[in-house]
Amino acid sequence: MPRDGSGDYTLAAGNPVAADTLILDTWANPTMDDLAFAMTDSLSRSGLGGMLAPFLNADGAINLPGISWSNEPASGWYRAGAGDFRYSIGGVDVLRINAGNLFLWSGTQWDPFVVAGGAGSVPDGSAESQTLRWDDTGEVWVVNGNFLVDAAGNVAANSISFDAGANTLANYAEGTFTPVLSDGTNTDATYSAQAGFYTRIGNRVLIDIKITLTSLGSLSGILQIDGLPFPMSTGGDATGSITVGFADMLNIVAGQVVSGRIDPSQSFIQLGIWSATTGQTNFNSTQMSANGELTIACQYRTQS
Repeated sequence: MPRDGSGDYTLAAGNPVAADTLILDTWANPTMDDLAFAMTDSLSRSGLGGMLAPFLNADGAINLPGISWSNEPASGWYRAGAGDFRYSIGGVDVLRINAGNLFLWSGTQWDPFVVAGGAGSVPDGSAESQTLRWDDTGEVWVVNGNFLVDAAGNVAANSISFDAGANTLANYAEGTFTPVLSDGTNTDATYSAQAGFYTRIGNRVLIDIKITLTSLGSLSGILQIDGLPFPMSTGGDATGSITVGFADMLNIVAGQVVSGRIDPSQSFIQLGIWSATTGQTNFNSTQMSANGELTIACQYRTQS
């Protein structure tokens, strides 16, 4: 007879037989047919044939999984509870699956696995280079459009906070600008060299300037250098100072030193001359020759 609902097999009627019972086809053939049917309905250990109905496993346990390996019986899949399936290795959980999530065991807690779509998953972005941010309140990943990483590894962020926001770096920039020698009105001097470079770190601006003239043009009176990349910050105490590292072909005498300052809210360097112990006076066009040269370094504070 076939197996019952629990998989138990019972011998056909007339079995077992008593000693010295005559073998008759009336009981022997039905018994052999019944055994053949039951053996055919059993799985082959060598992998011949397959299941004709869903395969039902034992639940197992963390150290004795329901689906395991001959050479490693303490590793494999087991059912921990309703809708809770886990994979253990050597009796230790490593992976967990339920109806809503896939988790990895961190050693102290179950952490959601990064997957696309669904609860506790990674949302789709809406623009190139966006990143992900973990929202601990909602316990979800959210798209972050304020911290970008492009394919080349370049990072763009609105600001960088050191010590929980007490000190924040909101700006960093590097670039070039064109310094222009001016008398406040005229800007028609000509140059064989006219270069400016800047680095901005937060509200601090560092600049390097080189100008070499071929003509003063119509410049007359007090001179300044226009075209700074950022204006000086506001406030009466805000002042930037310059250092002239090299000067050549100027109409000045020994003991005179070219200097300068940047006044509040201004985007130009007011050039000056140290010529007396009483302090600085203005640097004017008569002290600058038609082929004069200045190399200047400066740092100043700009608006945050």
